[in-house]
Amino acid sequence: MSKDKDTISFLICFSMGEIVTWGDEYDDDDFYANHYLQLMVNHLQVPFPICYLYFAYFNLDSHHCHVFESPVLGNDNLLVLDLRIHDKTDQHDLVYLGVKCHKKFADRVRYCLKNFIYNMELNSVINPYKEDNQLDSLEELIKEHYQSK
Repeated sequence: MSKDKDTISFLICFSMGEIVTWGDEYDDDDFYANHYLQLMVNHLQVPFPICYLYFAYFNLDSHHCHVFESPVLGNDNLLVLDLRIHDKTDQHDLVYLGVKCHKKFADRVRYCLKNFIYNMELNSVINPYKEDNQLDSLEELIKEHYQSK
């Protein structure tokens, strides 16, 4: 892994329902990956199954912390989706999405995340956006994930 000065980290908290877009509000099976999240996943070449994660969260009670690394670009480029329930009273299905990437991808990731946030329902964004060379909260999620393996 590169030195932290070569990477940049992002972290947002939002309602899990935002990762997909609905084609038909009356059809429970008519959804697809959010355009901006899919664009970011494509830029980083990370195998991040957006629609499956949505389905698993709501239908299989899959509430885990997932880390997805780019097999092409290396482990400097990864996505973390923390689906664990942090508050038993949470009625908004709040999750955390973290991104760690090489600085050469920072502008693309920033563009995707800011547009993802901009297009959310206003009440969905709880902690809209954190960005830094190294976010301790994101590093802790990554560390916890690998220690549990």
